[in-house]
Amino acid sequence: MRDPNRIDRIIELLRQAWHRNPDWRLNQLIINAADVPSRYYKPVGGGLRAVPEDDFGLIFYIEDDIMEKRLKGMTGPHAGPPAQK
Repeated sequence: MRDPNRIDRIIELLRQAWHRNPDWRLNQLIINAADVPSRYYKPVGGGLRAVPEDDFGLIFYIEDDIMEKRLKGMTGPHAGPPAQK
């Protein structure tokens, strides 16, 4: 079973990150935290095929501990400045 205490920790990090970047939409914040490229390539046959920009299915597979680390990177003392308007 996954640690139920992770929920409050991650929600708090999400709250902090969103307050740092209040002009971002929720999904924009989540995609930025997930660090999923808007365009990536995957192997097909002997070459690479571009995956469309709207294919963010990779977010589904990110484990909570990874997302928690990425959100900490957006909110911690070494985080960059808040997003500019």
